[in-house]
Amino acid sequence: METTIRLIRTVLISVMTVISGTLSVLIGWWKPGYYFISRFFWSPSLLGIANLKIKKNISAELKHQPPCIFYANHRSHFDIPVMMYSLPRPLYFLAKKELKSVPFLGWGMAAIGMIFIDRKDRASAIKSMDLAGNQIKKGKSIVSFPEGTRSDKREMQAFKKGAFHLAKSQSIPLVPVAISGTDKVLPKHGKLRSSTVTIVTGEPINVDQIGKMSIEELRKEAKNRINNLLSTLEEN
Repeated sequence: METTIRLIRTVLISVMTVISGTLSVLIGWWKPGYYFISRFFWSPSLLGIANLKIKKNISAELKHQPPCIFYANHRSHFDIPVMMYSLPRPLYFLAKKELKSVPFLGWGMAAIGMIFIDRKDRASAIKSMDLAGNQIKKGKSIVSFPEGTRSDKREMQAFKKGAFHLAKSQSIPLVPVAISGTDKVLPKHGKLRSSTVTIVTGEPINVDQIGKMSIEELRKEAKNRINNLLSTLEEN
């Protein structure tokens, strides 16, 4: 019975992704349209199908936060709909370029204006980061998973430098986001399960603070802030 339910949920998630990807191609270029699709259609549909319960502790100050880079730990594909559902603004993700060719999902992401990064080509990756900076200047908020890939361990992997170079070179604030519980929903190499997920935002690293730190200091401070948030969440 459990296997059957899991199969039905997987099929429904695929169907919703196809519908959302198609809608994104049609109207995703229109910012209000994308916001509606991502926050009020695709993400709540996926969370509902997976029977996830979301506990949010999102700072009220985020409503007044200027365009920024949200950065988060990464344990599951479900981190993405959890963030879209929880954070009160349209989000644009830094994604590996391989996703661009995925039918419906990749097509929708490209139509919306997600930023694809070629991890194997440094020059191309730098151009993608410059594009991300330009998008932020136009009012978009970018999401980065600095670990670069999903982790199958409780401890975070080393943070890659890209998002922090961008924040420092273009004076963009960094907002930490900690997500706990998605590894129980759909862990790397694991099966889909119901669970409770908690998401919390931390104190931003503002432009003045960023300007006083080296990239290494910034990367360390950013990771410490996520670890502190996770420690608080997972002790309770």
